[in-house]
Amino acid sequence: MNSHCCENNQTFNSSCFQEKKIWTFREPLRGASNMQSQFTRVEQSFLRDLECPKCKEYMRPPIVLCENGHSICNICRPKFPHCPTCEQQFLNTRCLAFENVATKMKYPCVYRNYGSREIYSFDLIGEHELKCQYIPHSCLVNKLNIGLCTWTGISSSMKSHLKQAHASMCVEYYGRYQGSIHISGVTPNIGQVKFIFVGNDVFCTRSKITNGLFYSVLQYTGPAADAAKYSTGTSKC
Repeated sequence: MNSHCCENNQTFNSSCFQEKKIWTFREPLRGASNMQSQFTRVEQSFLRDLECPKCKEYMRPPIVLCENGHSICNICRPKFPHCPTCEQQFLNTRCLAFENVATKMKYPCVYRNYGSREIYSFDLIGEHELKCQYIPHSCLVNKLNIGLCTWTGISSSMKSHLKQAHASMCVEYYGRYQGSIHISGVTPNIGQVKFIFVGNDVFCTRSKITNGLFYSVLQYTGPAADAAKYSTGTSKC
């Protein structure tokens, strides 16, 4: 996050975004059901056995048992004091048979319904899901506490959503030699928020006046690892 301050009534010139590398995306998924063809019938059968009765995701160790022998995934377990299948108490006993099968399975990404087609072994699937490009996000208007918006989608769809639903807050940036981004209309009582699009990446700038000084904060909204491909600079006119 970069903070910039200049005197009141000055024009804010755009930060100079300079790309250092290009980020490429895989071909979108044509349908989550197509992933079934990547599993053998035996693997599909085991996955069905590992399906959590509550969230319908596939269980991964640790897998616990209830008094009647039913299992539940480790994500749902803290949410339910009793077994959702039979209402009996959970035991402090793990289902070693299921866990042994799970460690030998290939798992589809939990974000497959959003477009992910990735499949990894048990020991690698968690690492992938932490950085999967299909992780669903809430709208930046909601996420940054700017307003209320109920939209949820993948990061590559964020730009199109903002342009359609929050057009008055959006501006395209084409490079420092093709124009500047000006911020105006900011008063001690009225601040301003703008979403700046640099290719498919989204920046957010928030501006306000406090004690006679004009402040503007520029924030990159993408993954922290990708922020390194940009450098910023400011000037005032």
